[in-house]
Amino acid sequence: MNKRLLIILALACVALLGSSTYAHEIKNAVASVKQKITISPNGDAQFSGTLRLKNEKSFLLKTWGGEWTITLNDKTIMRSRYDAPISYDDIADGHTMMIKGHARADVSWTIDADIIVDESVEKRETSIIGTVTSITSTDTSVNVKVRTRNFGIVTVLLTPQTKIHLPKKNSGVLTDLQNGMRLVVHGTSKDAKDLIITALDIVVKGNAGR
Repeated sequence: MNKRLLIILALACVALLGSSTYAHEIKNAVASVKQKITISPNGDAQFSGTLRLKNEKSFLLKTWGGEWTITLNDKTIMRSRYDAPISYDDIADGHTMMIKGHARADVSWTIDADIIVDESVEKRETSIIGTVTSITSTDTSVNVKVRTRNFGIVTVLLTPQTKIHLPKKNSGVLTDLQNGMRLVVHGTSKDAKDLIITALDIVVKGNAGR
């Protein structure tokens, strides 16, 4: 029996026995890849790790060497793994994060974040063109049903951040939207097949048939 065959048999035995030690080593190896720290002499920092203990304006990031406090401000950019804009509400404990920012000189183990990428959020940017079929407004949400040629009926969710653009005005409001209007909607969805879009921008192109 040659050496190569012995190695193959040994690996097969490990797989069949389900060695807990071997599995633990693999888990640690994968974790180490996801946990990296780079800090330049001037304090520029790039981190990757796992979010833990999310607070109102900050969270702990478990990474190589320990846990760091990541602070956010009004200028912090937040993106999904597919580079779609996300909000602080989208991130959660246990998510894999990539952070770019600056190490605080006055507070130990603290990073002021400029860019946050949540690798666990799979939102994508998408755009549709269609005709409004219904508008539903409640105290907490606004839903617009849009009939499209390629996707059928798509639900468009409006938020306080949604911008509405009218044909002859710089901006509009929700009450400007009416059934039968043709819209171009740009926003985010959970995945490529999702028929629910959170609108970032809505451009009104006129009424159907015009």
